Amino acid sequence: MKDLLLFRHAKAKPAMHGQDDRDRRLGGRGREAALAMARWMRDAGWRPNLVLFSTAVRTRQTAAIALMVLPADRLFGEDGLYLADARTLRARVAAIDPAVDAAMIVGHNPGLEDLARSL
Repeated sequence: MKDLLLFRHAKAKPAMHGQDDRDRRLGGRGREAALAMARWMRDAGWRPNLVLFSTAVRTRQTAAIALMVLPADRLFGEDGLYLADARTLRARVAAIDPAVDAAMIVGHNPGLEDLARSL
């Protein structure tokens, strides 16, 4: 793998009373920001051919918005990426097929930020 993009999910609505954290959805501001970030990535020349995303609603929505302007060959939702820490994320990155030129992980903080700092 030559390039790794780390994309934290966009701004989500607060959880409603009794709502599971995994079910939180993006707000309007989050949808706009996800699209703007995806356009920035595209304009900067990033082209992920593999996208891995947490199965939480907000990360699935962020990935779907990004893929409107950043087409990818393969995408996989993975339960193990939900609130994953840097160590888990690093292990997942290490398991990516070396033939992949560019991968993007859509996930959560603090894990993504900690991974970025450790790299």
